[in-house]
Amino acid sequence: MDQQHSLISGLEESKQKLEEKLEKLLAFHASSPALFSDIEALDAAIKAGSAQVQNAWDSGQGKFRLLGNDPQWKEEIKDTTFAQDYNVQRP
Repeated sequence: MDQQHSLISGLEESKQKLEEKLEKLLAFHASSPALFSDIEALDAAIKAGSAQVQNAWDSGQGKFRLLGNDPQWKEEIKDTTFAQDYNVQRP
């Protein structure tokens, strides 16, 4: 009889842990579309920045010279606060 109660207790504990995981997954599923809502704008900013940087290397000075270039892409990337907005952390 003790063995059965122990087995039932273990199974109930496993069930509870799985239900908690399911709740977290369902909550994530509900919010996940918002994670990538700004991805197109960020992608465009990265591509614009990459295009400008490729032509901005000054080998004589050993640094990038972005003078006169459109800084909008820098602001777009800087304004992206994805990690803070969505509380994303590395595992």
